Amino acid sequence: MALEAAPFINSLDPSNPPGTDQLSQADDHLRLIKASLKATFPNITGAVTLTQDVLNSPVRPPVGLISIWFGTAATVPATYAICDGRTVARTDGSGNITTPDMRNLVVMGAGALAAAGTLFGAGLSTSTSTTAGGHTHTNASSLAGSATDNTSITIEQMPNHSHNTTWTPGYTPANIDSSGVNEVTQYGSGLSFATTAVGGGQGHSHSLGGTAHTHGISTVGDHQHQVQLPVYQPAMALHFIMQV
Repeated sequence: MALEAAPFINSLDPSNPPGTDQLSQADDHLRLIKASLKATFPNITGAVTLTQDVLNSPVRPPVGLISIWFGTAATVPATYAICDGRTVARTDGSGNITTPDMRNLVVMGAGALAAAGTLFGAGLSTSTSTTAGGHTHTNASSLAGSATDNTSITIEQMPNHSHNTTWTPGYTPANIDSSGVNEVTQYGSGLSFATTAVGGGQGHSHSLGGTAHTHGISTVGDHQHQVQLPVYQPAMALHFIMQV
C-alpha cells in the first residue's frame, strides 16, 4: 500500500499499512509517524506532566469571572461584557446573563462586614454638629425723653454780643464798673467804663424730645451644621468585564 499523507497526528490512518503490506515500506511509515508528532508539538522539548483531567478541563475562563480591562468599551473581547448591569446572551448558548453594575465602585473581599454582592459605603461623608446654640439677646429702653440740667456757661462760652451805654452830654462818665457809675468828670482821658452786669449765672436745662420705645432681638433656636467631605482614595478608572 502506498504511503499516506499525514502532516499532523489527526491525519494518521491507524489501519495503514494493512497486515498484507510489504515490509519494504515499514521504515517509511515510521518516519511518517515521527514527522507528524514533531509537526503537531513543535515546541515540546521536555516531559509533559499534565494529567488528563487538566488537559480535559475548559481552556477559557468560567462564565461569571470578572476581570479588569485596560482599554475602551469598543475593544472588550467577544466573550466578555462590561459590568454595567447589561443583560447579554451566554456564549455557551445556555441562556442570558446579567452583569453586575460596577461603575464607580471598587471591590472588597466578602466577609463578616459585607456578604457577596452587597453594596455599601459612600463617596461623601457627612458630618453633623451637635444640636445647640439656642440663646436670646434682649436690649430694651423705656426712656421717654431726657434733658440736660443745671449747666452753667462762662463768658468765653457766651455768644458774641454788645451793650449800649448812654450819658448826659457835657459830662464824661469814668471808671464805670459792674456796680454802676463811680465817678463823673467833665474832662479826662484814658477813662474806662463797663455796663452793669446782666444775667443771673444760674444753671439751665434743655429738654430732648422722644417717646418711650424698646429695642428687642429675637430668640435664636437650637440648630445644627452639616459639612460634606469626599472620602475617595486615589484611583484609576478602568472597565470591569465579566466572562459571559
